[in-house]
Amino acid sequence: MTTGKLAEKFKINREAIRFYERKGLLPKPERTATGYRLYDVRAEKTLSFILNSKKLGFTLAEIKSLLSLRIVNGENCSTIRIKAQRKIEDIENKIHQLGSLKRALSLLVESCLKKQTSTYCPIIDNLEN
Repeated sequence: MTTGKLAEKFKINREAIRFYERKGLLPKPERTATGYRLYDVRAEKTLSFILNSKKLGFTLAEIKSLLSLRIVNGENCSTIRIKAQRKIEDIENKIHQLGSLKRALSLLVESCLKKQTSTYCPIIDNLEN
């Protein structure tokens, strides 16, 4: 399958496929006599893995690490499970941080509603101090 067909199948642009190839996430494909890249079924599965991992919040570095642990008779499953558990912890930490940010911003907005005048903005005052 050519780069264009692969891009079309996964609804991404061709440059994204080339980018994943340059980053070592996708294996270098065979080329036709005219230089077109030809991806096999394994490359399709790898690209699907990359895109689905990104949807779950994994970074490209983490995805590369996961790809290197592809399951062979289940021997790497526990390692992958541990990495997935760590990602869950990262997500929970981010949710907590976002909640803290939301509360802080909400307090600023409330103070603005209570103390706002035409020449004074509590939000700006708070951010400056």
